[in-house]
Amino acid sequence: MDTLLLRWIDDQHAAWRLGGVHGRGRLADAAPLARGRRVLLLVPGESVLLAPAAMPSRKPAEIARALPYALEEWLLEPPETQHFAWQRTAAGVAAAVVARATIEHWLARLDDVGIEPDLLLPDTLALPWAAGRWSLLCESGDPDARVLVRSGLHEGQACTRGNLPLVLAALFESTPEAARPTGIDLWDPGDDAGDGTSSADPVDSGRGIDALAADLRLPVARQRSSATLLDLADAFTLPADFNLLQGAYAPRRAQARRSGPRRAVMIAAALWLVSAFTYAGVHAAVLAVESRALQGVIDTLFRGAVPGEHRIVDARVQLQQALSAAEHGRGSGGPIDLLAAVADARLETTGVRLQRLEYRDGALDLTLQARRAAALEAARQALAAQGLTAELRDAGHADGHAQGRIRIAGATR
Repeated sequence: MDTLLLRWIDDQHAAWRLGGVHGRGRLADAAPLARGRRVLLLVPGESVLLAPAAMPSRKPAEIARALPYALEEWLLEPPETQHFAWQRTAAGVAAAVVARATIEHWLARLDDVGIEPDLLLPDTLALPWAAGRWSLLCESGDPDARVLVRSGLHEGQACTRGNLPLVLAALFESTPEAARPTGIDLWDPGDDAGDGTSSADPVDSGRGIDALAADLRLPVARQRSSATLLDLADAFTLPADFNLLQGAYAPRRAQARRSGPRRAVMIAAALWLVSAFTYAGVHAAVLAVESRALQGVIDTLFRGAVPGEHRIVDARVQLQQALSAAEHGRGSGGPIDLLAAVADARLETTGVRLQRLEYRDGALDLTLQARRAAALEAARQALAAQGLTAELRDAGHADGHAQGRIRIAGATR
Protein backbone atom coordinates (compact mmCIF):
# COMPACT_ATOMS: atom_id res chain seq x y z
CA MET A 1 0.00 0.00 0.00
CA ASP A 2 1.25 3.49 -0.88
CA THR A 3 2.08 5.81 2.00
CA LEU A 4 1.02 9.45 2.14
CA LEU A 5 3.51 11.37 4.26
CA LEU A 6 1.59 14.28 5.78
CA ARG A 7 3.15 17.06 7.84
CA TRP A 8 0.99 19.18 10.12
CA ILE A 9 1.51 22.92 9.58
CA ASP A 10 -1.49 24.39 11.44
CA ASP A 11 -5.24 23.78 11.87
CA GLN A 12 -5.88 24.53 8.21
CA HIS A 13 -2.67 23.66 6.36
CA ALA A 14 -0.31 20.77 5.76
CA ALA A 15 2.57 19.71 3.57
CA TRP A 16 2.72 16.26 2.01
CA ARG A 17 4.68 13.88 -0.14
CA LEU A 18 3.28 11.01 -2.16
CA GLY A 19 5.94 9.07 -3.98
CA GLY A 20 8.26 11.72 -5.37
CA VAL A 21 5.58 14.43 -5.63
CA HIS A 22 5.46 17.17 -2.99
CA GLY A 23 2.56 19.42 -2.14
CA ARG A 24 1.50 22.07 0.32
CA GLY A 25 -1.92 23.57 0.96
CA ARG A 26 -5.10 23.12 2.92
CA LEU A 27 -5.74 19.94 4.89
CA ALA A 28 -8.82 19.35 2.75
CA ASP A 29 -6.61 19.31 -0.36
CA ALA A 30 -4.72 16.30 0.99
CA ALA A 31 -7.87 14.31 1.79
CA PRO A 32 -8.32 12.81 -1.74
CA LEU A 33 -4.70 11.65 -1.67
CA ALA A 34 -5.29 9.78 1.61
CA ARG A 35 -8.08 7.55 0.30
CA GLY A 36 -7.01 3.93 0.11
CA ARG A 37 -3.51 4.76 1.32
CA ARG A 38 -1.57 4.43 4.53
CA VAL A 39 -1.23 7.87 6.16
CA LEU A 40 1.81 8.83 8.23
CA LEU A 41 1.29 12.12 10.08
CA LEU A 42 4.22 14.19 11.39
CA VAL A 43 3.24 16.58 14.20
CA PRO A 44 5.25 19.39 15.85
CA GLY A 45 8.02 17.92 17.98
CA GLU A 46 7.70 20.63 20.63
CA SER A 47 4.25 19.22 21.50
CA VAL A 48 5.62 15.73 22.22
CA LEU A 49 7.92 14.76 25.07
CA LEU A 50 10.28 11.91 24.13
CA ALA A 51 11.88 10.26 27.15
CA PRO A 52 13.38 6.89 28.07
CA ALA A 53 12.10 5.00 31.10
CA ALA A 54 13.47 2.01 32.98
CA MET A 55 10.76 -0.63 33.33
CA PRO A 56 11.44 -3.87 35.23
CA SER A 57 8.25 -5.46 33.93
CA ARG A 58 7.81 -6.75 30.37
CA LYS A 59 4.02 -7.05 30.65
CA PRO A 60 2.21 -4.42 28.53
CA ALA A 61 -0.56 -3.83 31.08
CA GLU A 62 1.94 -3.25 33.91
CA ILE A 63 4.07 -0.93 31.75
CA ALA A 64 0.99 1.12 30.79
CA ARG A 65 0.02 1.52 34.46
CA ALA A 66 3.53 2.36 35.69
CA LEU A 67 4.69 4.68 32.90
CA PRO A 68 2.85 7.85 34.08
CA TYR A 69 4.49 7.54 37.50
CA ALA A 70 7.93 6.80 36.02
CA LEU A 71 7.78 10.00 33.94
CA GLU A 72 5.93 12.22 36.42
CA GLU A 73 9.00 14.35 37.18
CA TRP A 74 9.28 15.20 33.46
CA LEU A 75 5.71 16.49 33.24
CA LEU A 76 4.43 20.04 33.68
CA GLU A 77 0.78 18.93 33.77
CA PRO A 78 -1.00 16.19 35.78
CA PRO A 79 -0.43 12.70 34.31
CA GLU A 80 -4.16 12.13 33.90
CA THR A 81 -4.27 14.93 31.31
CA GLN A 82 -1.55 13.29 29.21
CA HIS A 83 -1.53 10.48 26.65
CA PHE A 84 1.37 8.03 26.98
CA ALA A 85 2.63 5.91 24.09
CA TRP A 86 5.61 3.58 24.37
CA GLN A 87 7.80 1.03 22.67
CA ARG A 88 10.09 -1.54 24.27
CA THR A 89 13.84 -1.05 23.81
CA ALA A 90 16.91 -2.96 24.91
CA ALA A 91 17.34 -0.50 27.81
CA GLY A 92 13.70 -0.45 28.91
CA VAL A 93 10.97 1.66 27.31
CA ALA A 94 10.97 4.58 24.88
CA ALA A 95 8.04 6.81 25.73
CA ALA A 96 6.22 9.61 23.94
CA VAL A 97 3.92 11.91 25.92
CA VAL A 98 1.44 14.41 24.49
CA ALA A 99 -1.47 16.28 26.05
CA ARG A 100 -4.77 14.51 25.44
CA ALA A 101 -6.35 17.79 24.38
CA THR A 102 -3.63 18.27 21.77
CA ILE A 103 -3.82 14.84 20.15
CA GLU A 104 -7.61 14.96 20.20
CA HIS A 105 -7.48 18.35 18.45
CA TRP A 106 -5.21 16.99 15.71
CA LEU A 107 -7.41 13.95 15.14
CA ALA A 108 -10.61 16.03 15.16
CA ARG A 109 -9.28 18.42 12.49
CA LEU A 110 -8.21 15.49 10.32
CA ASP A 111 -11.57 13.80 10.83
CA ASP A 112 -13.31 16.99 9.70
CA VAL A 113 -11.70 16.63 6.27
CA GLY A 114 -11.94 12.82 6.10
CA ILE A 115 -8.35 11.82 6.89
CA GLU A 116 -7.59 8.98 9.30
CA PRO A 117 -3.86 8.60 10.09
CA ASP A 118 -2.38 5.15 10.61
CA LEU A 119 0.85 6.39 12.18
CA LEU A 120 1.52 9.57 14.15
CA LEU A 121 5.06 10.68 15.06
CA PRO A 122 6.78 13.88 16.16
CA ASP A 123 8.59 15.47 13.21
CA THR A 124 11.91 15.20 15.09
CA LEU A 125 11.89 11.44 14.46
CA ALA A 126 11.65 11.95 10.68
CA LEU A 127 15.23 13.21 10.48
CA PRO A 128 17.90 10.78 9.25
CA TRP A 129 19.58 8.95 12.08
CA ALA A 130 22.60 6.70 12.41
CA ALA A 131 24.32 5.35 15.51
CA GLY A 132 26.98 7.73 16.75
CA ARG A 133 25.63 10.82 14.97
CA TRP A 134 23.09 13.54 15.67
CA SER A 135 20.96 15.15 12.95
CA LEU A 136 19.95 18.83 12.87
CA LEU A 137 17.54 20.55 10.49
CA CYS A 138 17.34 24.36 10.56
CA GLU A 139 14.15 25.26 8.72
CA SER A 140 15.17 28.83 7.86
CA GLY A 141 17.82 31.44 8.60
CA ASP A 142 15.53 33.39 10.96
CA PRO A 143 16.85 33.31 14.58
CA ASP A 144 13.30 32.46 15.74
CA ALA A 145 12.87 29.65 13.22
CA ARG A 146 12.38 26.06 14.36
CA VAL A 147 15.29 23.65 14.56
CA LEU A 148 14.76 19.90 14.78
CA VAL A 149 17.31 17.76 16.62
CA ARG A 150 17.38 13.98 16.49
CA SER A 151 19.76 12.45 19.02
CA GLY A 152 18.70 8.80 18.99
CA LEU A 153 16.40 6.21 17.50
CA HIS A 154 13.57 7.31 19.84
CA GLU A 155 15.01 10.65 20.98
CA GLY A 156 14.71 14.18 19.65
CA GLN A 157 13.47 17.67 20.39
CA ALA A 158 12.61 20.97 18.78
CA CYS A 159 13.88 24.42 19.69
CA THR A 160 14.44 27.83 18.12
CA ARG A 161 17.47 28.59 16.03
CA GLY A 162 18.70 31.13 18.56
CA ASN A 163 18.47 28.62 21.44
CA LEU A 164 20.17 25.78 19.58
CA PRO A 165 23.66 26.18 21.12
CA LEU A 166 22.26 26.06 24.65
CA VAL A 167 20.06 23.06 23.82
CA LEU A 168 22.92 21.15 22.21
CA ALA A 169 25.29 21.89 25.10
CA ALA A 170 22.74 20.70 27.67
CA LEU A 171 21.87 17.63 25.60
CA PHE A 172 25.54 16.70 25.20
CA GLU A 173 26.16 17.14 28.93
CA SER A 174 23.19 14.94 29.90
CA THR A 175 24.15 12.15 27.48
CA PRO A 176 26.24 9.32 29.00
CA GLU A 177 29.79 9.45 27.72
CA ALA A 178 29.53 6.08 25.97
CA ALA A 179 26.44 7.27 24.05
CA ARG A 180 27.74 10.68 22.96
CA PRO A 181 27.93 11.31 19.23
CA THR A 182 31.08 11.42 17.13
CA GLY A 183 29.67 14.00 14.74
CA ILE A 184 26.72 16.14 13.67
CA ASP A 185 24.90 16.15 10.33
CA LEU A 186 23.51 19.63 9.64
CA TRP A 187 20.93 20.75 7.10
CA ASP A 188 20.85 24.56 7.16
CA PRO A 189 19.47 26.98 4.56
CA GLY A 190 21.73 29.65 6.09
CA ASP A 191 24.68 27.70 4.70
CA ASP A 192 24.20 28.78 1.07
CA ALA A 193 27.76 28.52 -0.20
CA GLY A 194 28.03 25.76 -2.74
CA ASP A 195 31.51 24.63 -1.73
CA GLY A 196 30.52 23.35 1.70
CA THR A 197 31.72 26.43 3.58
CA SER A 198 29.32 28.64 5.45
CA SER A 199 28.58 32.11 4.14
CA ALA A 200 27.43 33.07 7.65
CA ASP A 201 27.34 31.63 11.11
CA PRO A 202 24.59 28.95 10.81
CA VAL A 203 23.14 29.92 14.16
CA ASP A 204 22.70 33.65 14.42
CA SER A 205 22.94 33.80 18.23
CA GLY A 206 26.33 35.28 19.09
CA ARG A 207 27.77 31.82 19.61
CA GLY A 208 27.25 29.55 16.62
CA ILE A 209 27.18 25.82 16.25
CA ASP A 210 30.69 25.82 14.79
CA ALA A 211 32.22 27.24 17.98
CA LEU A 212 30.10 24.93 20.13
CA ALA A 213 30.99 21.87 18.06
CA ALA A 214 34.68 22.81 18.33
CA ASP A 215 34.37 22.96 22.13
CA LEU A 216 32.66 19.57 22.15
CA ARG A 217 35.15 18.17 19.60
CA LEU A 218 32.34 17.22 17.25
CA PRO A 219 32.89 17.59 13.51
CA VAL A 220 29.94 19.14 11.68
CA ALA A 221 29.07 17.68 8.27
CA ARG A 222 26.99 20.15 6.26
CA GLN A 223 24.45 18.50 4.03
CA ARG A 224 22.32 19.79 1.16
CA SER A 225 21.12 23.17 2.43
CA SER A 226 17.95 23.24 0.31
CA ALA A 227 16.57 19.99 1.76
CA THR A 228 13.24 20.10 3.59
CA LEU A 229 12.03 17.58 6.14
CA LEU A 230 9.88 15.84 3.52
CA ASP A 231 12.94 15.60 1.24
CA LEU A 232 14.91 13.95 4.03
CA ALA A 233 12.03 11.59 4.69
CA ASP A 234 12.90 9.73 1.50
CA ALA A 235 15.56 7.87 3.47
CA PHE A 236 14.68 8.54 7.12
CA THR A 237 15.01 5.89 9.80
CA LEU A 238 11.69 5.54 11.62
CA PRO A 239 11.66 3.60 14.89
CA ALA A 240 9.83 0.35 14.22
CA ASP A 241 6.28 0.20 15.64
CA PHE A 242 6.73 3.51 17.52
CA ASN A 243 3.37 5.22 17.20
CA LEU A 244 1.51 7.85 19.23
CA LEU A 245 -1.75 6.26 18.09
CA GLN A 246 -2.04 3.71 20.86
CA GLY A 247 -4.76 2.71 23.29
CA ALA A 248 -7.87 4.87 22.95
CA TYR A 249 -6.35 6.61 19.92
CA ALA A 250 -5.50 3.50 17.90
CA PRO A 251 -6.66 3.82 14.27
CA ARG A 252 -10.18 2.55 13.69
CA ARG A 253 -9.00 0.54 10.70
CA ALA A 254 -6.46 -1.27 12.88
CA GLN A 255 -9.11 -1.85 15.55
CA ALA A 256 -11.44 -3.30 12.94
CA ARG A 257 -8.74 -5.63 11.65
CA ARG A 258 -8.05 -6.83 15.20
CA SER A 259 -11.65 -7.19 16.32
CA GLY A 260 -13.11 -8.88 13.25
CA PRO A 261 -16.86 -9.15 12.48
CA ARG A 262 -19.39 -8.26 15.15
CA ARG A 263 -20.58 -11.85 15.44
CA ALA A 264 -17.08 -13.06 16.24
CA VAL A 265 -16.79 -10.42 18.97
CA MET A 266 -20.05 -11.53 20.55
CA ILE A 267 -19.01 -15.18 20.47
CA ALA A 268 -15.67 -14.32 22.04
CA ALA A 269 -17.42 -12.31 24.77
CA ALA A 270 -19.76 -15.20 25.53
CA LEU A 271 -16.88 -17.66 25.72
CA TRP A 272 -15.05 -15.29 28.03
CA LEU A 273 -18.05 -15.11 30.38
CA VAL A 274 -18.39 -18.90 30.45
CA SER A 275 -14.66 -19.25 31.12
CA ALA A 276 -14.80 -16.64 33.88
CA PHE A 277 -17.66 -18.38 35.71
CA THR A 278 -16.00 -21.77 35.28
CA TYR A 279 -12.72 -20.43 36.62
CA ALA A 280 -14.48 -18.86 39.60
CA GLY A 281 -16.16 -22.16 40.47
CA VAL A 282 -12.99 -24.20 40.10
CA HIS A 283 -11.00 -21.61 42.06
CA ALA A 284 -13.50 -21.73 44.94
CA ALA A 285 -13.34 -25.54 45.02
CA VAL A 286 -9.52 -25.49 45.03
CA LEU A 287 -9.50 -22.96 47.88
CA ALA A 288 -11.86 -25.16 49.90
CA VAL A 289 -9.61 -28.20 49.43
CA GLU A 290 -6.51 -26.18 50.33
CA SER A 291 -8.26 -24.80 53.42
CA ARG A 292 -9.14 -28.29 54.65
CA ALA A 293 -5.60 -29.50 53.99
CA LEU A 294 -4.13 -26.54 55.84
CA GLN A 295 -6.41 -27.11 58.82
CA GLY A 296 -5.28 -30.74 58.91
CA VAL A 297 -1.62 -29.68 59.01
CA ILE A 298 -2.39 -27.20 61.82
CA ASP A 299 -4.16 -29.92 63.85
CA THR A 300 -1.27 -32.35 63.36
CA LEU A 301 1.34 -29.80 64.40
CA PHE A 302 -0.74 -28.73 67.41
CA ARG A 303 -1.16 -32.29 68.69
CA GLY A 304 2.56 -32.89 68.24
CA ALA A 305 3.36 -29.74 70.23
CA VAL A 306 0.73 -30.29 72.94
CA PRO A 307 0.27 -34.09 73.19
CA GLY A 308 -2.22 -33.94 76.05
CA GLU A 309 -4.72 -31.71 74.24
CA HIS A 310 -7.27 -33.55 72.07
CA ARG A 311 -10.02 -30.99 71.45
CA ILE A 312 -8.91 -28.17 69.13
CA VAL A 313 -11.07 -25.05 68.99
CA ASP A 314 -8.52 -22.30 68.22
CA ALA A 315 -5.03 -23.74 67.80
CA ARG A 316 -3.29 -20.37 68.14
CA VAL A 317 -5.06 -19.36 71.37
CA GLN A 318 -4.73 -22.83 72.89
CA LEU A 319 -1.01 -22.95 72.10
CA GLN A 320 -0.50 -19.55 73.75
CA GLN A 321 -2.38 -20.74 76.81
CA ALA A 322 -0.27 -23.90 76.97
CA LEU A 323 2.92 -21.87 76.71
CA SER A 324 1.79 -19.53 79.48
CA ALA A 325 0.78 -22.42 81.73
CA ALA A 326 4.14 -24.11 81.17
CA GLU A 327 6.23 -20.95 81.59
CA HIS A 328 7.17 -21.87 85.15
CA GLY A 329 8.37 -25.27 83.98
CA ARG A 330 10.81 -24.05 81.34
CA GLY A 331 14.16 -25.79 81.50
CA SER A 332 12.65 -29.24 81.88
CA GLY A 333 13.40 -30.17 78.29
CA GLY A 334 9.76 -30.93 77.49
CA PRO A 335 7.97 -29.97 74.24
CA ILE A 336 6.83 -26.60 75.56
CA ASP A 337 10.37 -25.73 76.58
CA LEU A 338 11.70 -26.76 73.16
CA LEU A 339 9.00 -24.77 71.36
CA ALA A 340 9.83 -21.68 73.41
CA ALA A 341 13.51 -22.01 72.51
CA VAL A 342 12.63 -22.44 68.83
CA ALA A 343 10.52 -19.28 68.97
CA ASP A 344 13.44 -17.38 70.53
CA ALA A 345 15.74 -18.56 67.73
CA ARG A 346 13.70 -16.53 65.16
CA LEU A 347 14.26 -19.01 62.36
CA GLU A 348 12.41 -16.79 59.86
CA THR A 349 15.45 -14.50 59.75
CA THR A 350 17.62 -17.32 58.38
CA GLY A 351 15.52 -17.74 55.23
CA VAL A 352 13.97 -21.14 56.05
CA ARG A 353 10.33 -22.16 56.04
CA LEU A 354 8.89 -24.64 58.53
CA GLN A 355 7.04 -27.48 56.81
CA ARG A 356 6.50 -29.94 59.63
CA LEU A 357 7.01 -30.19 63.40
CA GLU A 358 7.00 -33.46 65.36
CA TYR A 359 7.83 -34.24 69.02
CA ARG A 360 8.83 -37.74 70.04
CA ASP A 361 11.21 -39.48 72.44
CA GLY A 362 12.12 -36.18 74.12
CA ALA A 363 13.28 -34.54 70.88
CA LEU A 364 11.63 -32.08 68.49
CA ASP A 365 12.03 -32.66 64.74
CA LEU A 366 11.72 -29.61 62.49
CA THR A 367 11.31 -30.29 58.75
CA LEU A 368 12.55 -27.17 56.93
CA GLN A 369 12.73 -25.88 53.37
CA ALA A 370 14.97 -23.11 51.99
CA ARG A 371 16.29 -21.77 48.71
CA ARG A 372 19.87 -22.61 49.63
CA ALA A 373 21.45 -25.35 51.74
CA ALA A 374 23.40 -22.70 53.63
CA ALA A 375 20.14 -21.44 55.15
CA LEU A 376 19.54 -24.85 56.77
CA GLU A 377 22.92 -24.67 58.46
CA ALA A 378 22.20 -21.11 59.55
CA ALA A 379 18.96 -22.32 61.16
CA ARG A 380 20.84 -25.11 62.97
CA GLN A 381 23.35 -22.60 64.33
CA ALA A 382 20.54 -20.27 65.48
CA LEU A 383 18.97 -23.14 67.43
CA ALA A 384 22.31 -24.15 68.92
CA ALA A 385 22.77 -20.56 70.08
CA GLN A 386 19.66 -21.03 72.25
CA GLY A 387 21.43 -23.78 74.23
CA LEU A 388 19.86 -26.63 72.25
CA THR A 389 21.44 -29.74 70.87
CA ALA A 390 20.68 -29.24 67.17
CA GLU A 391 21.54 -31.87 64.52
CA LEU A 392 20.91 -31.42 60.79
CA ARG A 393 19.70 -34.64 59.15
CA ASP A 394 18.45 -35.82 55.76
CA ALA A 395 19.64 -32.68 53.96
CA GLY A 396 19.02 -32.67 50.22
CA HIS A 397 17.27 -30.95 47.31
CA ALA A 398 13.79 -31.35 45.85
CA ASP A 399 11.88 -29.25 43.32
CA GLY A 400 14.65 -26.66 43.23
CA HIS A 401 14.72 -26.16 47.02
CA ALA A 402 17.01 -27.32 49.80
CA GLN A 403 15.25 -29.50 52.39
CA GLY A 404 16.35 -31.00 55.66
CA ARG A 405 15.35 -32.08 59.15
CA ILE A 406 16.81 -30.60 62.31
CA ARG A 407 16.45 -32.63 65.51
CA ILE A 408 16.71 -30.58 68.68
CA ALA A 409 16.83 -31.62 72.27
CA GLY A 410 18.25 -30.63 75.61
CA ALA A 411 17.01 -27.09 76.15
CA THR A 412 19.03 -25.71 79.00
CA ARG A 413 16.68 -22.89 80.01
